[in-house]
Amino acid sequence: MQISGAARIATAIFSCSLLAACGGGGGGGSSPAPVQTPVGPNGGAASRAVVISDADAILTAGKLLGGDGYAGGGPPLGAMAVARRVRSGRQTQAACQSGGSSGVGSRMVTSSTDSQNRLTQTYSDYYDANCAQVERVATLTYPPGQQLSSSGSITGTTTEYDRSGAVIGFANVQSSWDQNSVTATTADSLTVNGPVVGRSGATCVLTSASTQSCGTALFSTVAGITTGLTASLTETFTSTGQFTGNVSAQFTGTTYSGAGSSFTLVPPASGTAWGLSGGAVMDSLSGTANATLNGSLVTAGTYSVTDSSTNVSASGSYSGSGPLTITLRQSGTALATITIDVDGNGTITYADTTKQNVAGFVIFG
Repeated sequence: MQISGAARIATAIFSCSLLAACGGGGGGGSSPAPVQTPVGPNGGAASRAVVISDADAILTAGKLLGGDGYAGGGPPLGAMAVARRVRSGRQTQAACQSGGSSGVGSRMVTSSTDSQNRLTQTYSDYYDANCAQVERVATLTYPPGQQLSSSGSITGTTTEYDRSGAVIGFANVQSSWDQNSVTATTADSLTVNGPVVGRSGATCVLTSASTQSCGTALFSTVAGITTGLTASLTETFTSTGQFTGNVSAQFTGTTYSGAGSSFTLVPPASGTAWGLSGGAVMDSLSGTANATLNGSLVTAGTYSVTDSSTNVSASGSYSGSGPLTITLRQSGTALATITIDVDGNGTITYADTTKQNVAGFVIFG
């Protein structure tokens, strides 16, 4: 039985898109944490670790209000959206389909069953309108004999590509769901099946026909700096028509610092509250997100997160098929700018002009 009406739309939009959004997990090698290069105004208090962890938080908000992917068009999401796609019973689209409200980009869905009766679905997204220039490939496999249904589990991978065809991010994914909740974990790598540089976990539960509560935890190592995040989100959907509506979200989080091997994800015994063991508390965050929807496509959105401990704020906006641009500031001075497309691929540029890739809403470096 599928969720319908406002509940289904809310679930389609939220379904823990937050998971991949946050820059996913971490936990690289066991080398000591490096000196954190100041990037604040005049070499001020905002260390690179603060900027990365706050960037992860605003990416969470941006991913949270991302589009549904294959139900009515729009961008695909991360691991949680993968489960949502499967749960909604989306039928295979072997032919190239146009994507995005402006017709930019395209997508294709194929499926196959192996000799052990395991169904595999492949979701491919493309930069161009003719399914030629691949941007993301998500391959999802069910346990033997399991088919599309309102509950179940999958394992799979997602691979992100830049416009030249080079791999810029990879994740192993595990998801499980029923008609009211979904849980997923990811292990992120810079290359296909390469060393793990990030881990994340998230759970979302539909609490009414129009609200959903989510919890997530993650840790990541970016350019030798390891940071973590735990967060909770409450989301509300308001319908303005049969396929249109507005979404709002409230966000609270805590950031952590530590060495590459210091963190471990702690899944919830019940409910949605993920945790982290290891590391040291760094800052407290709060924020909001709002989006306007047409079908399952986000037509406009704004996101804001504030780090009260260091006076760092992060804000972003999205309109139509244009990029999501996020700026992090401390006392009004820019620390970093993130520019990503609707698939969450792009770059983060710091105040010292250094750059790192963002792939599937995950910062890699």
